[in-house]
Amino acid sequence: MDLARDDRMHLDCVRGGGCCRARVPVTPWEIAVLARAQGIDARACRERDTDDAGTCLRRAGGACGRLGAAGCSVHAARPLACRLFPLGRRLDDGRVIYHQDPRAHRCAALCPSYATLAPRRVGDWLSEQDVAAGERAHDAYGRLVCGLLGQAAELLPAGTAAGPVLAVIRQRAGLPATVRAALLPRPWYDLATAPPLAALVDDPAAFVLAHAERILAAVAAGGAGDAAAAAVLLATIAFHLGEPLSIAPTAALALVERAAAA
Repeated sequence: MDLARDDRMHLDCVRGGGCCRARVPVTPWEIAVLARAQGIDARACRERDTDDAGTCLRRAGGACGRLGAAGCSVHAARPLACRLFPLGRRLDDGRVIYHQDPRAHRCAALCPSYATLAPRRVGDWLSEQDVAAGERAHDAYGRLVCGLLGQAAELLPAGTAAGPVLAVIRQRAGLPATVRAALLPRPWYDLATAPPLAALVDDPAAFVLAHAERILAAVAAGGAGDAAAAAVLLATIAFHLGEPLSIAPTAALALVERAAAA
């Protein structure tokens, strides 16, 4: 069910910790934010605090590894998925849509006492959750994924020679994140998931732009003379960056195939 900012629903947290047992996707920018909050670098944060090859927070004993006795130990640096819960978010022709499951409130089974608190105006609650920076980062990464896939399509060989390369890209689209990431040489995996851009953490758009520039520069420097290999590499990185954004690899693959056919 789509929500307007003036709609009211139960949104205040009763601090029962139920949502801290859900899967929490994270982008490279969110890893960098968490790393700074803990005084470590992004690669160390990725290795310690994430699973699925750096695409979601690690859970210990069924709960988020950053959940302590007093609650979230990195609350000020929490990812967008945590800030938005129990709402979902999507873009519809560039317009932001917030939504909830029409069948049941997501807190109902986790923290039944949620309904004891007064309903809140959606827009007021979103402002309090300070979602703006995370939304800018997510949307910028969505554009980056599309851009990398477009670049991959441009690098495909002409005519029937594109077939074998597309077959490899299709195969990688269907792999689990951890398996797909293992196909990336370690320097490329580090570049894709934990770029050394700590100085730009406070500007999500600049962070993602710099990340894009580093990826493209590395591909240009390392893929000279082998456009097919560069296309596969770019598509693989794009699929991986799309994981925390809920961009299905099959949908991303369709972008490459349409661009290649144009």
